Amino acid sequence: MAENTKHITHIYLIDDHRIYLSEITERFQNPLKYSVESFTDVSKFVEKLDSGAIPKKNLHLIFYTIDFEKSEEEIKKMLDYVVQIKELCNNCEVLILSSKVNEDIENRVRNLGAMAMIQKNENAILRITNYIKGIISERNLEKERKASIFSLKILLFFVIAVALLTLILFIIFPDRFYF
Repeated sequence: MAENTKHITHIYLIDDHRIYLSEITERFQNPLKYSVESFTDVSKFVEKLDSGAIPKKNLHLIFYTIDFEKSEEEIKKMLDYVVQIKELCNNCEVLILSSKVNEDIENRVRNLGAMAMIQKNENAILRITNYIKGIISERNLEKERKASIFSLKILLFFVIAVALLTLILFIIFPDRFYF
């Protein structure tokens, strides 16, 4: 199975209610492209991430539910997990799900390394789906851009090499270049 996970996008839902798991699993059920897992406790996910069981090369999308209705101490503990996840996996994109979203909370979460916040409402599944597809498209475009830049560099090197070779041959055999 390790060789099959080469280009899989891993989607992790960390929610103690598992509200969106069945819907997301249904939408992304292609095992050759996606792997969907859920965790009810963020500490268990961090343990799995820290153990090396999660391949670091692949794209990982983590949807982490934080209840901003709790005490400030509990919120700080939950936000510390965001920082810990980003430190353990640099190829992870963390998106926060919450029933309470406002600009101050969103700025606070983004400063910690989360990509975005999604409000838990009737449109949450659609927004999660859009974020997943959008991030995958961004990554694919970035890979294509790097590949085209590499191809352009090879072409430029070839053109310069041919021009230098022609110049050297012109200097050595100038009579061959006159018609």
